[in-house]
Amino acid sequence: MLNKPSAGGNSSSEATGGLDDDSIEYVLLNKPECYVYNVPPSTRGRGHKAGEWTNCIWRGRLQVAAKGPVLVIKFVDASTGDLFAACPIAPDTPIDRVVERTVDSSRYFVLRLSDGSGHHAYLGVGFEDRNDAFDFNACLYDFDRQRSQMGSPSVPTPGAAGQKDLINPLREKARKGEGKVTLRLKGLSAAHKRDGHELTGAPSVTTTAAQP
Repeated sequence: MLNKPSAGGNSSSEATGGLDDDSIEYVLLNKPECYVYNVPPSTRGRGHKAGEWTNCIWRGRLQVAAKGPVLVIKFVDASTGDLFAACPIAPDTPIDRVVERTVDSSRYFVLRLSDGSGHHAYLGVGFEDRNDAFDFNACLYDFDRQRSQMGSPSVPTPGAAGQKDLINPLREKARKGEGKVTLRLKGLSAAHKRDGHELTGAPSVTTTAAQP
C-alpha cells in the first residue's frame, strides 16, 4: 500500500533524473538507519561479500519512493533531510540488475549505479536489523510485481542525467585504474570519518565473513 506523497523539492526531481515533475511521488518505505560502503570489485562468478567491506562512508536514512512507474532508492541525512545519493530504477530494468544481495549476509546489498554510457559504480548498503533488510528487499519486489501486473507506459529512462553527474568525475580514474572505481559522494564531511574513513558508530565489518 502506498503512503502519503513525500514533501517534494529538488530531491525528488534529481532522484528521478528529470522525469515529469507532475508525477506524484509516494514513499513506499522508510528505514531510519542504514550504512553505505565503498565496495571493492567482485571476483567474477563469486559475487560481492560484505565481509570484505572495510570502508563505511555514510550513515543515515534509507527511503524507497515511487514516482509514476519509476522506483527510486534514496539515502537521506537523518538530521538535515539532505539527499546524499539516489538510485532510480526504470520500469524496463530488472530489480536484480540494480540491487544485488551479498553472498555472505542477508543484511547487505550492492547497488549498481550507471550513467547510461557503460560506466558503472557500486555502493554497498547494510542494515543492523535483519528485519529491515527483509523489508527493503520485499518492498522492491512487491512494487516491481504490481508494476508488471498493471503494465507500465513507455517513459524516458530515468537517472541518465542524475547518475551521470555522480559517475562523470570517476571516468578518468576508471580509464586509468586497476579495475576499481572508488565512489566519492558529496555530503561526506570530516565528522563522518574515522580511522581511514570508517564511519563512527558503523557496524564492525572486517575481512571475516559477515553473519548471514
